[in-house]
Order: sequence, then structure tokens, then C-alpha cells
Amino acid sequence: MNVFNSLAPIFLIIGLGALLSRIGFLTPPLVAGANAFAYWIALPALLFRETATAQVNLAGHWDAFAVLLGGMLVCVAAGYLAAWIIRLPGQDAGTLVQAAFRGNLAYIGLAVVILSAENGASDPAALSVLMLAGIVPFYNVVAVIVLLASQHRFEWGAVRRVLRQLASNPLIIASVAGALVMLSSWSLPAVVDRTLRPIAQTGLPLALLGIGATLHSERIRGGWLPVGTAGLIKVALAPAFGILAGGAIGLTPDELRIVLIYLACPTAAASYVMADQLGGNRILAAGCVVFSTLASFVSLSVILGLVQ
Repeated sequence: MNVFNSLAPIFLIIGLGALLSRIGFLTPPLVAGANAFAYWIALPALLFRETATAQVNLAGHWDAFAVLLGGMLVCVAAGYLAAWIIRLPGQDAGTLVQAAFRGNLAYIGLAVVILSAENGASDPAALSVLMLAGIVPFYNVVAVIVLLASQHRFEWGAVRRVLRQLASNPLIIASVAGALVMLSSWSLPAVVDRTLRPIAQTGLPLALLGIGATLHSERIRGGWLPVGTAGLIKVALAPAFGILAGGAIGLTPDELRIVLIYLACPTAAASYVMADQLGGNRILAAGCVVFSTLASFVSLSVILGLVQ
């Protein structure tokens, strides 16, 4: 029942977003505004507050972060192997590889961690935020390399655009600012903390509603074979690696739960934007996001059943 209680609210909110979009209650401008608020204001508030008040240090959890990073690299390798086997052209191959490794950690992963913690587990929110902050730059840099390499070209203009995106990414900025506060041993003034808390609490619901509205407007296109292959690598192979590696290294229960939830997350919606910007196959990218999001209900259910 804990598994159902942890996952059902997330996918019910996503479903509500799809329903409200279908009946016209969530119009495209409203969805765009809500997504912008979640991305630029609410989620950064959550990341900053959790990081600034964290009682843990990522340096003490390098083994857990190594498993998360290792899972990403395994998915990259598996994506290239799959693209070679099914003989995808370069543009499609890069898109498949990106979809196979880049998880939706900020919107779905963090929500699953927080809601599952509310159903009986200890509260690992601070550690999950720190791990999220650490992996996001890797996702962006590797995505650029993969997409440009798939076209056998190197453009400084594209690299500069991505570097600017990294430097202006609100999630990264909020995480770094929060880490500086944490490392300085400062404490947030009560008025700041009490202002950030309700703002932060709006981030995940808005993000999930936006995912639902976006999924309603998209369809699984781009070919079932590459879409399904990328999705299964992301939601099945990645957590399978995490179980093996995490068990071998001896991660703590909280560390293992966070790593496996993150590895089992669906393909990030940002992969669609990146593929569109850097010459990938945006239709294939959209199909991967939709399919992996639907398939992740199964993978996340299995993970929570194993580690709770």
C-alpha cells in the first residue's frame, strides 16, 4: 500500500493535468506560465531551501553519487549499442542516446523521493536535492556532446549556448547558492525560510500538472522500436544497474532508495528541447518522453516495493 500511496498521487496529478488540458481548462498560455513559474521560481526555492538547511554533505555520499553517475554512463553505452543494432542514422542515434540516459529527476524523481519519505521512511530530502544538484550539469554536458557527435560536427556556437544555459540554469544557481549557505554554517532567517517554504511547496504540483498537459498534446511518434528501446534502457536497465552496483558497494537504505528512484525516472522533458536546439530528432525525442513516462509507473513501483 505504501508503494501505491507514494506513486498514485504523482501520476494522478499528471493525469489531472492531461484532463484539464483536454477540456481546455489548462490553456497553452496558462501551462506555459505555470511551467515557467515552477522552473524559475518554485523549484529553485525548493532546491535552495533544502540545500541551505541540509544536515548532510555530498562529500560523505560519493559512493552513492558514483552509482548514479555510473548508471548514466551505462545508459549512454547501451543507447549507442542499441542505435547501432537497429541501424539508426546519426541524428536519430544521438536523440535515442540522450533519451536513454537523461532522467526527469527534478520533476518526477524528487516528487517520488519526498512522497515516499512521507509514507514511513526517514526524510532524505536534503540528500536527494544534493545529488540532483550534482548530476544536472553532467546531464547537460553529455547531452550536448552526444547530440553534436551524432552529426559529426562541432560548433562553438552551440557549445557557447549550452554553457550560457548552464550558467543561467535556475536549478544549478539555486543549488550552488544553497550549498554556499550550508558550507558557511549560516542559518536562514526565519522570515526567509517561512517565505520560501510555501513557494517551494507549489513547485512539484505545478511541474506535474505541466507534464500532464504536455503529454496530452504529444503522441508517441518516431517509431516504436527506437522509442521503446530508449524507454526500456532508461526505466529498466538503469535501475537494474543501480541494484547491482549499489548492493556491491553497500549503499545505505536511504542512499539506495534515492539512487534507484532517480535511475528509474522517465526521460526528462528537457531532452526534447535540447534535441530541437542541437539538430536532433525532436519527434523521436517527444515519443521517448511520453513512452518512458508511462513505463516509469511500473519501474518506480518495483523500486519502491524493493527498497521501502
